[in-house]
Amino acid sequence: GKRLNHLCLPPLHLTHDDDSIISTESSAQILGHFHPKASIQLGRKKLRTKCFVLCKNHLICPSFGFFTGGLDIESEDFKEHFHTEALFLCHNEKIWHTSPR
Repeated sequence: GKRLNHLCLPPLHLTHDDDSIISTESSAQILGHFHPKASIQLGRKKLRTKCFVLCKNHLICPSFGFFTGGLDIESEDFKEHFHTEALFLCHNEKIWHTSPR
């Protein structure tokens, strides 16, 4: 195989680097790099875990590695790039769908 910085399969764009972020009405993008994390209240417990973030034309994927950190979706660094519309939190083989605060 060959390593690519990004792959375009119109109308879908796949990339890892934030240098390749696109923003058009006619295309969608799946990207990594940010490795989002979010929190959800489950009864008395607060779960902070990896998540997929859905924005208007973007799906941001979490890290899949054990040692890779994560960027809090409430951080200014994350909010500077994306307006979160939906969250899908992943933990112990379960997925929770929630809306951002």
